[in-house]
Amino acid sequence: MNNLIISIKPQFVEKILSGEKKYEFRRRIYKQDVDKIYIYQTLPEQGIVAYFTPGEIIKDTPQKLWDRFSQVSGTTEEHLLGYLHDLDEAYAIEITNLKTFDEPFIPEDIKSPQAYKYIDFDLKE
Repeated sequence: MNNLIISIKPQFVEKILSGEKKYEFRRRIYKQDVDKIYIYQTLPEQGIVAYFTPGEIIKDTPQKLWDRFSQVSGTTEEHLLGYLHDLDEAYAIEITNLKTFDEPFIPEDIKSPQAYKYIDFDLKE
């Protein structure tokens, strides 16, 4: 079993939880197959708030990702293309089977991931 923890800013976590953001955009993609992706919300709220099953992973130019997913991106064109400005290709990860936790938590043995961190176990359900 491979799971992943990814860091996401609070304003985007909110849009994921509301269902407005259905794809997570990344500059680079994880190399191993993963079963679950845990969402670590960054400062100031800090903690793991939810997890999802990664669906389709799309690799394309930043502009084409925007053109295809703008309606479910949870962001603006200016912000997304600014984030991906120096890349020829980027990734969109489909968010499926989203499950939230009652309270954010930080596991004792897991430090805040910078981009992502692999774990070989499930966190609390």
